[in-house]
Amino acid sequence: MEITASLESALRHMRDKSRRLKVWADGVCINQDDTAERNQQVAQMGSVYSLARHTIIFLGLATPGTDSLLETFLSMDRSVSPANMQQNVLDAMGIKITEYEQLVSELLSRPWFRRIWVLQELVMSPDPWIQVGTVGCDGNCSVNL
Repeated sequence: MEITASLESALRHMRDKSRRLKVWADGVCINQDDTAERNQQVAQMGSVYSLARHTIIFLGLATPGTDSLLETFLSMDRSVSPANMQQNVLDAMGIKITEYEQLVSELLSRPWFRRIWVLQELVMSPDPWIQVGTVGCDGNCSVNL
């Protein structure tokens, strides 16, 4: 079966050799060549997301900056108020606000953010994660982007 380069990359980066993963990938699970089936399945995606144990939102390949940013988010004290989080990230990474804004902009310019159904994917999922490269971050690594 042929799949998109982005799906191939996501599957490779999500792979965990220590356990078996059950994955729903609409590019594989929905017949993309059958418009009627695709429309019917898209209408049911809210149920798919709400029943999923985890939803991994794969944003693409990592860069040194995105790795550093996500690793910093993961290491942050969760008790820090959102108002202080940005300064703590800047301090932890040793970067200026302009560099931080560039990294955040790089993440937010990824294709996932231009898709129509992302809100449904995020809101309907009981445990959404974002993943860039091999670094994943659950809903608890929120930061004031």
